[in-house]
Amino acid sequence: MAAIDQAMVSKILNALTPTGAAGIPGTMITALGGAAMKLRLASGTSSASAAGTEITGTGYTAGGSAFTAASTASSAGSSVTCPATTAISWTNSSGGAWSIQSLDITDSAGLRVWFGQWNGAPVAVANGNTFTVAVAAITIALT
Repeated sequence: MAAIDQAMVSKILNALTPTGAAGIPGTMITALGGAAMKLRLASGTSSASAAGTEITGTGYTAGGSAFTAASTASSAGSSVTCPATTAISWTNSSGGAWSIQSLDITDSAGLRVWFGQWNGAPVAVANGNTFTVAVAAITIALT
């Protein structure tokens, strides 16, 4: 996944370019929320400017589910894959089917950082079935 939220792009560019007074770097990027980042599922298409409509229903955690371990850090521009060591899954017990189109990776406070569409989307998850994101199933890269 190589898609980054436009608001985050602006924060990065402003922190790393001479956009501040007298040509110094602009506003520094503050740390994201201090708890684990989350994986959020959407029935609508996420884009650089807006998140897709989050799925709802019994078996899904509103706001997304937290990653449980650190991913391997990028080195020399390498990509990062997640989840790191434990798959993330949800079992649909809503009574109807879920239609999963896209994902958002947010900080613990819900600030959206990354987004992407699932291969073969939309993915239908019937009542009683489980949607699982396998270890290293999501690749994040800036190339």
